[in-house]
Amino acid sequence: MQNEPNVEAFCRELCEHGLKLLDGVDPRLRDIIDLQLRLSDLCYSECITADLESGWYDGPEQAVRAGLESYLHVVRERLEGLLGPDAMFPWCKAGLTDEERGELYYAVDVIQLREVPEITSQLAAAAAEPDPPVSA
Repeated sequence: MQNEPNVEAFCRELCEHGLKLLDGVDPRLRDIIDLQLRLSDLCYSECITADLESGWYDGPEQAVRAGLESYLHVVRERLEGLLGPDAMFPWCKAGLTDEERGELYYAVDVIQLREVPEITSQLAAAAAEPDPPVSA
């Protein structure tokens, strides 16, 4: 086992499979989460990568589980920020009423991690990949 996880490879895999690891997602939130995974730094959040790195000595699977717990927290936090009362996005111009936005805001609380052993194994394998050599 490597001394440190390959954070870049782990984060790439998490971006690809992140939505499949969430349970209880309101269908109206799926596109928002997907956009956040593809277009933002959500998967590269410092708390996700720090938990992956700090749990690495307990083994790749344990480290990945720690990173996934942080991932759930980051997803919820990001959605709450986007949908909450202080959100800067003009949801009414996007066709979402204040009532609908409120429903979605409270729907964030029911999102949980889904156990998908195959994806967890893929994430652990990605984290265990050797870092690519640095070019001079």
